[in-house]
Amino acid sequence: MAPDSKLQENKSLVGQDKNVFVYESQEFFTENSRVPKWMQNFVTDVFSFITAHYFIWSWPFLGLFYYLYKVTKISTFCMMRGLDYISIAMVALYLPSFFSGAQKTGKGNVWDSLRTSSIWGLMNKFLRIKIIREQELDPKKRYIFGFHPHGIIVLSRLAIFGRNFDDIFPGIKNRLLGASAMYYIPLGRDICLWLGGVDASRSTGEK
Repeated sequence: MAPDSKLQENKSLVGQDKNVFVYESQEFFTENSRVPKWMQNFVTDVFSFITAHYFIWSWPFLGLFYYLYKVTKISTFCMMRGLDYISIAMVALYLPSFFSGAQKTGKGNVWDSLRTSSIWGLMNKFLRIKIIREQELDPKKRYIFGFHPHGIIVLSRLAIFGRNFDDIFPGIKNRLLGASAMYYIPLGRDICLWLGGVDASRSTGEK
């Protein structure tokens, strides 16, 4: 597991402004890791692909529910027919979370341990993240940060996970404003909420 992230000075920039820092995001695997390089690259690529395509996470589960439904319809065994009730129970247990409206509260449903986990070091390696902080910010004030480039997946926002943002701007709580449609995608909405996402409507953003 990678060591704690550190702010590193960029000498050429510091000469112009003492508040300017270059933040080098830490990778998940250390330089002396015993994991083979090919395995590190494989794990990094798989994790990055799955994470970046969170909006299609619901498809495998929908496929599973359909499979269970078909199996129970053609099966004459009581044990197999019981799978139908399992799929119904899984959906029923998830519905309260889906209709909770957490994305409209302004606070969301943050899973801080996941948001700051060192596992995001895999994405740091994949994107080669380097963040330049041009000035310190007062944690008592509120700010709006814009991400560019945006794109359909908004990979740039992944730069704030794994304590990146917390180390650069200590004391400032952040929430990610995302398109309303994202919160109607099963499972995809949950990863957004866990990572600090909320609805991008004006009423939510002002909370």
